Amino acid sequence: MKILVLHNNNVPLFLRSNEKYELKGDITIFNFNEGITIHSIILKYESNISNQTYDDFICDKLSFLKDESYDLIISPYTFSRDNYMEYSGLRVATHIRLTKEWHHLTAPILFLGPDNIDDIVKLSEFGSIMTSYRIFMSEDHEEDEVENKILEIVENNQYDSDAETKYSSSHRYVEMVSKLVIKAPANYATHHSIANEWGVQRWSEMFQYDVNFKNGDFENQLFYKCLRAKIGEPQRFNDKWRNKNPSFMTFGFKTDERYKIAYIDDEYDKGWYSILSFMFKSEPIDFVAFEDFEEGLDKPELINKIESFIDSCNADCYILDLRLHDSDFDNDISNDELTGHEIARYIKRKNIANQIVIFTASNKVWNLKEELHKIGASGYVIKESPELVYDRNQTYRNFQDFQKEILHACRQSYIKEYVTATKDLGYSTLNSFVSLLLIDKTEDKSDVLSALILELMVFIEDYVTKHFEIRDGDNLYLKGSSERIANIGKKIRFRQVGEDDDKYFEKVSCKENVEQLDDNYNFYAKSKDKDGKTFVLTKTIAVLYFFYKFPNDLINLFLHAKNQRNRNIAHNGNKVDMTIKDVKRIFEEIIEPILKDERISD
Repeated sequence: MKILVLHNNNVPLFLRSNEKYELKGDITIFNFNEGITIHSIILKYESNISNQTYDDFICDKLSFLKDESYDLIISPYTFSRDNYMEYSGLRVATHIRLTKEWHHLTAPILFLGPDNIDDIVKLSEFGSIMTSYRIFMSEDHEEDEVENKILEIVENNQYDSDAETKYSSSHRYVEMVSKLVIKAPANYATHHSIANEWGVQRWSEMFQYDVNFKNGDFENQLFYKCLRAKIGEPQRFNDKWRNKNPSFMTFGFKTDERYKIAYIDDEYDKGWYSILSFMFKSEPIDFVAFEDFEEGLDKPELINKIESFIDSCNADCYILDLRLHDSDFDNDISNDELTGHEIARYIKRKNIANQIVIFTASNKVWNLKEELHKIGASGYVIKESPELVYDRNQTYRNFQDFQKEILHACRQSYIKEYVTATKDLGYSTLNSFVSLLLIDKTEDKSDVLSALILELMVFIEDYVTKHFEIRDGDNLYLKGSSERIANIGKKIRFRQVGEDDDKYFEKVSCKENVEQLDDNYNFYAKSKDKDGKTFVLTKTIAVLYFFYKFPNDLINLFLHAKNQRNRNIAHNGNKVDMTIKDVKRIFEEIIEPILKDERISD
């Protein structure tokens, strides 16, 4: 017979030895002829240590239980020498009953001490453990009496692996767990904190990544074990699942992409920064976090520090939690007053196109879409929390949502450069263009593509009209300048070649001593001659070619966009055969150089 004795030198002396104990009574009716083997473990408890620290200590000291079996476990009600009423012995017994991996859910536990069950149930949060399966009590400390109690218990409570398995789902076990009222550790005073570490634990298991939790291993905490027992065991990730999803951690960034992500979360150091750094390390991501959450800092001081961090990092995407200060957990605080909202407003004031992904442990999901609109965030992801009871695939989908939102936000970050380029210039068409980019949250901008093309065409043509003119016949000038740019009259002519989608234009005549176009010049032009086949150069094309010296392929892209505007957008609203990539190229390679040209000043 094997007995595990847990104590702090406060059980009978004969139970403290790790030597083989010889039975003194008549044992012929029992099958314990080989006597009793005692495994004695000293468990100290000091009043000045936290429950979290003690939980880690217990889990470390008793981890051998998963590989050893015992016919009986003996314990006092407490291991504390300072405060008997802490009932640390009951805390350890609750660990044993809730830790399925230790395989001692039905092992008999004998408590030695003068207490009675009614008092314990009233005085201890672990009181319901005393009414659970195979819990015994004895006030006697005399060797003979304790031996008789041991023999009686073990004879009538043999270990049965089937019974162990069935008990974990039995009504008796569920009732015992439901009666446990284990307080969250001091620094898990809110749902926010609990969900944070629950989510980290689930993702770390999925990635097979060992997170270094600031406050010890989350799974060791008795609060977590009780929570897990109450809501059901979360579905575990295994190698079979990972083999079916070999690239599940890949975000989808391209090799030529490079982005900077800033993370702002008051619980960044409780596992999230560690696991996010691990996730991003194989991606083209520079990942930084705000870390200066000094304890006791008042809200205005914290906001100033975060704003300085934002000023310094100029990120492509901000991952933002909404509750960043202790005051955010006050019951009467409105959503608009949350520190995260104030930080989001600051990010948007710096640049309306700055990308924000809300990553929060909020349990008020129904409010988040409204908050998303107020903040102007590109998306949000809810951190997995216990009450959601996600299975393995739901946890994975939660991670996929995170991947999608981060990838999308980073790829939309280019819009902030457009905002900077057009800021304070007073061009309504460009302001409308940027607004359309922000309104449509899709990467291909399919819902507003036609409108985007229209705004760019209007800007370019209006800009040329405002700053350039034709004087002295067919000569092109910058307004206010006497220096001729080019002669663009009928001296340069083109003929249409081919039909429909295959058509292009070739030069058919050019008078001497005028600017020559290269042999590949194939621009669309403005008006037909009487034969319907030859064209003259337009002022806009001439400005783009002769003044700004844009290459032929870029001018052809502009002309194609103009053709789409005239044929498909302005008249019948047909679908255009251009992409957001074409639109971005027109803005970046035509409009931005035009805006930056120092030869023209508004």
